[in-house]
Amino acid sequence: MVEAPKPSDIPNVFGLNEPQHMVSKLYFEIMELMDSLSVWTKNREFPEPLFVAFNTAVTAWHITDWLWESRESTRAAMKKRFGF
Repeated sequence: MVEAPKPSDIPNVFGLNEPQHMVSKLYFEIMELMDSLSVWTKNREFPEPLFVAFNTAVTAWHITDWLWESRESTRAAMKKRFGF
């Protein structure tokens, strides 16, 4: 059984508390993208693969934000590694 997520210090995160949660979300969206590409027909009302691809890209982009906000030690390591 899956445990309920613990409340986050980050506001408005819908129960996703750790960068790993975003990585899991990204994996889920990649699988959804693969599924949508395998069955898309051009006569559908909405281009589902395009919407899923956009969501996947946005999730991937935001993982950096989650890493930055997750822990001070993570920020320090990123600052040192990337020189900012």
